[in-house]
Amino acid sequence: QTVVLQNLGIGRYPTLNLLHALKSNTSVKSIDLSHNEIEEETQLLGSMLGLNSTIRKLSLSGNPLGEYVAYLLNALKVNQSLMHLDLNGINLRKEDTPIFRGLLSANRKLEYLNLSQNGIKGVEVQYLAEGLKN
Repeated sequence: QTVVLQNLGIGRYPTLNLLHALKSNTSVKSIDLSHNEIEEETQLLGSMLGLNSTIRKLSLSGNPLGEYVAYLLNALKVNQSLMHLDLNGINLRKEDTPIFRGLLSANRKLEYLNLSQNGIKGVEVQYLAEGLKN
C-alpha cells in the first residue's frame, strides 16, 4: 500500500497521529509526505522508522527538516527496510553531512537517496563519497 499526502499542509497534530499509527504498520510500504512543513515531527518520524520494518519508500522532499534531520538519519542507521529516500530540498545543514556518511556506511539496503536542491558541494560531497566506499 501507498500513502500519498503531498502539499496538504497537514499540520503538526495530524502528522503526529499518522506517525503514531505507522509505528505498528505492517501493510504500508510507501509514504510521501512531501511539502507539508514537517520539522519537529521528524523526531517522531525517526522513532517510527526505528521500529517499522515494512516501509520501503519515503519522500520528505520540500519539508524544512533543517536541524531535525539528525533524528531521521540516526534511525535509518538501524532501519534496514527502507530502500528509497527522497530528501530533495530539506534545508540540509553542512554539519549533517557526516551523519549521512555514517548512514551510508551502516545501511546497505538503501538503493536510492535524493539530496538534490540542498546546496551540497565540496567537503559535503566528499563525506557522502566516503560513506559509499565503506
